[in-house]
Amino acid sequence: MDIEALKGVIIEEFIKQFNEKGPKVTLDSVCKEIHISKKTIYKVFQSKTDIFNCILLDALSAVKEGQKKIYEDASLPFRQKIYDILTIPFPRQDEVDLSKIGEFNSYDPEFYAAVLDAYRPNWGMVESLIEQGKALGEVRQDVDPKLSTLVIMDALMGLFEKDRLKALGLTYSEALGKIVSLVLNGIYA
Repeated sequence: MDIEALKGVIIEEFIKQFNEKGPKVTLDSVCKEIHISKKTIYKVFQSKTDIFNCILLDALSAVKEGQKKIYEDASLPFRQKIYDILTIPFPRQDEVDLSKIGEFNSYDPEFYAAVLDAYRPNWGMVESLIEQGKALGEVRQDVDPKLSTLVIMDALMGLFEKDRLKALGLTYSEALGKIVSLVLNGIYA
Protein backbone atom coordinates (compact mmCIF):
# COMPACT_ATOMS: atom_id res chain seq x y z
CA MET A 1 0.00 0.00 0.00
CA ASP A 2 1.46 3.39 -0.94
CA ILE A 3 1.67 6.27 1.56
CA GLU A 4 -1.36 8.17 0.20
CA ALA A 5 -3.55 5.05 0.35
CA LEU A 6 -2.29 4.31 3.88
CA LYS A 7 -3.01 7.89 4.89
CA GLY A 8 -6.58 7.52 3.63
CA VAL A 9 -7.12 4.25 5.52
CA ILE A 10 -5.76 5.77 8.74
CA ILE A 11 -7.95 8.87 8.40
CA GLU A 12 -11.08 6.81 7.66
CA GLU A 13 -10.55 4.65 10.75
CA PHE A 14 -9.61 7.66 12.84
CA ILE A 15 -12.85 9.42 11.91
CA LYS A 16 -14.87 6.29 12.64
CA GLN A 17 -13.34 6.03 16.11
CA PHE A 18 -13.54 9.78 16.72
CA ASN A 19 -17.29 9.58 16.13
CA GLU A 20 -17.53 6.91 18.83
CA LYS A 21 -14.94 8.15 21.36
CA GLY A 22 -14.45 11.82 20.59
CA PRO A 23 -10.95 13.16 21.20
CA LYS A 24 -10.14 10.14 23.38
CA VAL A 25 -9.47 8.06 20.27
CA THR A 26 -5.98 6.55 20.46
CA LEU A 27 -3.41 5.63 17.86
CA ASP A 28 -3.24 2.18 19.45
CA SER A 29 -6.93 1.55 18.80
CA VAL A 30 -6.65 2.83 15.22
CA CYS A 31 -3.63 0.59 14.58
CA LYS A 32 -5.44 -2.40 16.05
CA GLU A 33 -8.51 -1.96 13.85
CA ILE A 34 -6.62 -1.55 10.59
CA HIS A 35 -3.96 -4.11 11.50
CA ILE A 36 -0.87 -1.93 11.30
CA SER A 37 1.88 -1.14 13.80
CA LYS A 38 2.40 2.23 15.44
CA LYS A 39 5.70 2.34 13.59
CA THR A 40 3.73 2.24 10.33
CA ILE A 41 1.33 4.98 11.42
CA TYR A 42 4.32 7.15 12.36
CA LYS A 43 5.54 6.92 8.76
CA VAL A 44 2.49 8.96 7.82
CA PHE A 45 1.56 10.98 10.92
CA GLN A 46 3.69 12.23 13.80
CA SER A 47 0.87 12.12 16.35
CA LYS A 48 -2.86 11.97 16.92
CA THR A 49 -2.94 15.78 16.77
CA ASP A 50 -1.21 15.56 13.39
CA ILE A 51 -4.14 13.49 12.11
CA PHE A 52 -6.66 16.00 13.47
CA ASN A 53 -4.68 18.82 11.86
CA CYS A 54 -4.53 17.00 8.53
CA ILE A 55 -8.32 16.60 8.50
CA LEU A 56 -8.80 20.24 9.56
CA LEU A 57 -6.31 21.67 7.05
CA ASP A 58 -7.74 19.59 4.19
CA ALA A 59 -11.22 20.83 5.04
CA LEU A 60 -10.15 24.47 5.32
CA SER A 61 -8.24 24.33 2.07
CA ALA A 62 -11.22 22.88 0.22
CA VAL A 63 -13.59 25.45 1.75
CA LYS A 64 -11.33 28.36 0.84
CA GLU A 65 -10.98 27.09 -2.72
CA GLY A 66 -14.74 26.61 -3.04
CA GLN A 67 -15.49 30.02 -1.54
CA LYS A 68 -13.09 31.68 -3.97
CA LYS A 69 -14.82 30.03 -6.94
CA ILE A 70 -18.22 31.17 -5.70
CA TYR A 71 -16.96 34.68 -4.97
CA GLU A 72 -15.51 35.01 -8.48
CA ASP A 73 -18.59 33.58 -10.23
CA ALA A 74 -20.14 36.67 -11.81
CA SER A 75 -23.20 34.67 -12.94
CA LEU A 76 -24.48 34.16 -9.39
CA PRO A 77 -27.03 36.61 -7.99
CA PHE A 78 -25.82 38.44 -4.86
CA ARG A 79 -28.05 36.65 -2.35
CA GLN A 80 -27.21 33.20 -3.68
CA LYS A 81 -23.51 34.03 -3.72
CA ILE A 82 -23.33 35.15 -0.08
CA TYR A 83 -25.50 32.23 1.09
CA ASP A 84 -23.42 29.70 -0.86
CA ILE A 85 -20.14 31.10 0.48
CA LEU A 86 -21.40 30.88 4.05
CA THR A 87 -22.85 27.40 3.74
CA ILE A 88 -20.24 25.70 1.57
CA PRO A 89 -19.78 22.14 2.82
CA PHE A 90 -16.33 20.93 3.70
CA PRO A 91 -14.89 17.49 3.00
CA ARG A 92 -16.09 14.84 5.44
CA GLN A 93 -18.63 17.24 6.96
CA ASP A 94 -21.26 14.51 7.01
CA GLU A 95 -18.79 11.82 8.12
CA VAL A 96 -17.38 13.55 11.21
CA ASP A 97 -19.54 13.92 14.31
CA LEU A 98 -18.98 17.66 14.74
CA SER A 99 -20.85 17.66 18.03
CA LYS A 100 -17.74 16.04 19.53
CA ILE A 101 -15.50 19.00 18.58
CA GLY A 102 -16.53 20.80 21.77
CA GLU A 103 -15.01 17.98 23.84
CA PHE A 104 -11.60 19.23 22.77
CA ASN A 105 -12.09 22.30 24.94
CA SER A 106 -11.41 20.21 28.04
CA TYR A 107 -9.39 17.39 26.48
CA ASP A 108 -7.00 19.37 24.24
CA PRO A 109 -7.63 23.11 24.63
CA GLU A 110 -4.76 23.97 22.29
CA PHE A 111 -6.29 22.03 19.41
CA TYR A 112 -9.75 23.39 20.21
CA ALA A 113 -8.35 26.92 20.00
CA ALA A 114 -6.76 26.01 16.66
CA VAL A 115 -10.13 24.83 15.33
CA LEU A 116 -11.76 28.09 16.37
CA ASP A 117 -8.87 30.14 14.98
CA ALA A 118 -9.13 28.29 11.68
CA TYR A 119 -12.57 29.86 11.13
CA ARG A 120 -11.47 33.44 11.74
CA PRO A 121 -9.43 34.31 8.64
CA ASN A 122 -12.09 33.19 6.16
CA TRP A 123 -14.45 36.10 6.68
CA GLY A 124 -12.91 38.75 4.40
CA MET A 125 -14.93 37.62 1.36
CA VAL A 126 -18.17 37.75 3.34
CA GLU A 127 -17.43 41.24 4.63
CA SER A 128 -16.59 42.34 1.08
CA LEU A 129 -19.83 40.84 -0.22
CA ILE A 130 -21.84 42.63 2.45
CA GLU A 131 -20.25 45.92 1.33
CA GLN A 132 -21.07 45.05 -2.29
CA GLY A 133 -24.62 44.23 -1.21
CA LYS A 134 -24.93 47.64 0.41
CA ALA A 135 -23.77 49.29 -2.84
CA LEU A 136 -26.29 47.22 -4.81
CA GLY A 137 -29.13 48.09 -2.42
CA GLU A 138 -29.45 44.40 -1.40
CA VAL A 139 -28.19 45.01 2.15
CA ARG A 140 -29.37 47.69 4.57
CA GLN A 141 -26.99 50.65 4.80
CA ASP A 142 -26.77 50.46 8.60
CA VAL A 143 -25.35 46.91 8.54
CA ASP A 144 -21.81 46.52 9.88
CA PRO A 145 -20.03 43.75 7.92
CA LYS A 146 -17.65 42.88 10.77
CA LEU A 147 -20.48 42.64 13.30
CA SER A 148 -22.53 40.50 10.91
CA THR A 149 -19.69 38.04 10.40
CA LEU A 150 -18.97 38.00 14.13
CA VAL A 151 -22.59 37.05 14.86
CA ILE A 152 -22.46 34.21 12.33
CA MET A 153 -19.06 33.00 13.52
CA ASP A 154 -20.07 33.00 17.20
CA ALA A 155 -23.28 31.14 16.40
CA LEU A 156 -21.32 28.52 14.45
CA MET A 157 -18.80 28.11 17.25
CA GLY A 158 -21.69 27.59 19.65
CA LEU A 159 -22.70 24.56 17.60
CA PHE A 160 -19.47 22.84 18.64
CA GLU A 161 -20.40 22.97 22.31
CA LYS A 162 -21.09 19.55 23.74
CA ASP A 163 -24.43 18.10 22.66
CA ARG A 164 -25.69 21.41 21.21
CA LEU A 165 -26.47 19.88 17.81
CA LYS A 166 -28.04 16.84 19.42
CA ALA A 167 -30.19 19.06 21.65
CA LEU A 168 -31.34 21.01 18.61
CA GLY A 169 -32.02 17.79 16.71
CA LEU A 170 -30.10 19.15 13.74
CA THR A 171 -27.08 18.16 11.72
CA TYR A 172 -24.30 20.70 11.36
CA SER A 173 -25.39 21.38 7.76
CA GLU A 174 -28.99 21.99 8.80
CA ALA A 175 -28.02 24.27 11.70
CA LEU A 176 -25.58 26.17 9.50
CA GLY A 177 -28.26 26.82 6.89
CA LYS A 178 -30.71 28.05 9.52
CA ILE A 179 -28.17 30.35 11.19
CA VAL A 180 -27.04 31.84 7.88
CA SER A 181 -30.63 32.35 6.68
CA LEU A 182 -31.59 34.01 9.96
CA VAL A 183 -28.68 36.48 9.86
CA LEU A 184 -28.92 37.19 6.13
CA ASN A 185 -32.67 37.83 6.34
CA GLY A 186 -31.87 40.35 9.09
CA ILE A 187 -29.40 42.31 6.96
CA TYR A 188 -31.20 42.34 3.62
CA ALA A 189 -32.79 45.60 2.53
